[in-house]
Amino acid sequence: MNRLLNLFTQSLCIAGLTCGVAEHTTFAQENSSLPTLRQQLLSADSESQIEAAAEIGSLGPYAFPAIADLVAQLKSENPAVQYECISAIGEIGPLAHEVTGSIEAFLSNESPTFQAAALEALQRIGVASPAGQETIRQLCGNPDAALRVPAVRCLLSITGDTDPVVAAAIPQVAAALGDERDAVRNEAALCLIEMGPLAIPIVGGELASPDTEARIKACEILGRAGKSSSSIVPELFKRLKDDDELVVRAAASALGEIQSSPESVLPALEQLLTGKSTAVKVAAIRAIGEFGAEASSSATKIQSFLNDTDISVRSAAVHTIGRLGVSDPKVISALVSMLKEEDGSVVINAANAISLIGEPAVGPLMKELGAHGREALIVEILGEIGPPASESADELVRLLSTTDDVELQREIFVALSSMGHVSDEVLASLRGILQDTKAGDRRAGAVYVLANLGDQQVVPILKELVSKDTSPRVVRASAWALVKLSPHDSAVAELALPHLQKALSAEDALARREAASAIASIGPNAKGATQKLVELASSDPDSMVRATSLRAIAEIRSETQAVLPVALASLKDPDSSVRNAARFVIGRIGPDAHAATPALRQAVRTDLEFDQIIAAWALVRVSPDAESMKVAAPFMLLGLKHQNPLVREEAATILGLIRPSTPEIQTALEAASADESQKVRSAADNSLKAIRSGK
Repeated sequence: MNRLLNLFTQSLCIAGLTCGVAEHTTFAQENSSLPTLRQQLLSADSESQIEAAAEIGSLGPYAFPAIADLVAQLKSENPAVQYECISAIGEIGPLAHEVTGSIEAFLSNESPTFQAAALEALQRIGVASPAGQETIRQLCGNPDAALRVPAVRCLLSITGDTDPVVAAAIPQVAAALGDERDAVRNEAALCLIEMGPLAIPIVGGELASPDTEARIKACEILGRAGKSSSSIVPELFKRLKDDDELVVRAAASALGEIQSSPESVLPALEQLLTGKSTAVKVAAIRAIGEFGAEASSSATKIQSFLNDTDISVRSAAVHTIGRLGVSDPKVISALVSMLKEEDGSVVINAANAISLIGEPAVGPLMKELGAHGREALIVEILGEIGPPASESADELVRLLSTTDDVELQREIFVALSSMGHVSDEVLASLRGILQDTKAGDRRAGAVYVLANLGDQQVVPILKELVSKDTSPRVVRASAWALVKLSPHDSAVAELALPHLQKALSAEDALARREAASAIASIGPNAKGATQKLVELASSDPDSMVRATSLRAIAEIRSETQAVLPVALASLKDPDSSVRNAARFVIGRIGPDAHAATPALRQAVRTDLEFDQIIAAWALVRVSPDAESMKVAAPFMLLGLKHQNPLVREEAATILGLIRPSTPEIQTALEAASADESQKVRSAADNSLKAIRSGK
């Protein structure tokens, strides 16, 4: 559940667009120090220069105005200053592509430390001159793995996995998984992960390595590759009986991530449940959960651990029960009872499990309302269940009228907004709250719900509230709701935009996210919000706010110079939704964002399927050459089958650009011409016309 942890860590604000100021470091605050750091870099004191270079590097792509200053200091007589400047240029990443010649000079340095720093910098930037590439190829044969492995990883970033030197070096990189140096082992693992399917057979061979660390790393790499590692499942089976418990756990986790051959993998994982090791049990239980409904036959065995005395085992079992889709009333009752436990991990996993079970859990949850002690948590779970929980809407409205608990009120509003359809009585009650001047800021929550339910009857009321109401929260909520209900009305956009821009600074993450979403629907007329959206995308503590801000940046078509740094930085965000939003921005920018090409190609090789589809789409947009088209084609065909019509539409458009076209592409587009979405049908028809005309 996206917000569940908040219930245990902070006091939440009332539903709707609240108006406090967020307490977090912003993009503007981070970058206000750059001019001072640049001056410090040019000072006479080497210690100050070293410190400044390190600080500049920590800003990543946002430090690109300092590139020339860093290059100038590469001529310093102090090796430590040179080293920090090389590293800082690398941290800036693709935006430093025009100064790679200055970095390449250090590839032939007599110091391996400088050579390694130059390799890492070029790997982060993703480009090198032909001469630089040749030097890197030579380093790929260095006898020291501390140079050999970074060289292979650097070449992979620059040329992709088609370079024969990269392919030939895989066995040596895999062998480095057993290196006695932690840094070398980790670098080798990262390199092999980035190679994608190309490395899997050789990594599979390392499962038989006499070195324990090498076997563990091999399991982790194969798990990261997901279904691409299916051919190695028999070898992973053997590691379930490894002498080292850490290897057994790693193998079990990998088998769960690969999700292949359930008919043989699941019984093998179940056997691990009978052992004495708690850690192995936890790994096996969670691995079984990765198979979802395919592992329903394992449900009985997993249920036996719901009352285990060990909290970690119980928590894992609860998590997995939800993934298996168990709807047994006794199990649901047990999960609901666990919501009363004191251990946070058990409560969170129980809540997640109940929300995944969905509709069968609605009745038992409703029985606990008013008699539980954690009503806000129960209401949130009902909201996560969404439309199948709409039968609870009348009870939630009644609860809303009897409670003064602001946190509970908020959760009720959020839950109601997720239900899609409610009774006329519920709508009438919410409209009553909206028009009740004594209801205070609860009116903002009512606005939020009515807009999400698509209630067009409240539009005239909202216009009046935006113009005349004295509550900032109600005004901002009403402005957001007007855009939500009338996204293409320019007069509404003009009226609402100033209030939405203020809401981008709200204390509540939900308010910031909804404001960014509304601004996205306004489109290019909201360019004045670009700077604040860049700040949120750069540094907001909430991942959904970062992702939504990036999507808004893409929709309002902000200037490339203003948004490219944050998009490139966001490609490394730990949250996949943020990374995909960044790819969307980069794809919208087009060829001017060509510096992102190496990162996009890496994502196409190594990410999960949906992420690969988005990365492939962006790759064609920024680098529409024959190689990119060839790489993207299989993923665009997958995109045509995606449940999201926007993904299908974009995939259909890209397939029309691919030359030469193939019978498979044309057949897929012909099928898409009958898609339920008019926009998808139109995109498919246009692509077919382009292919048939040869244009």
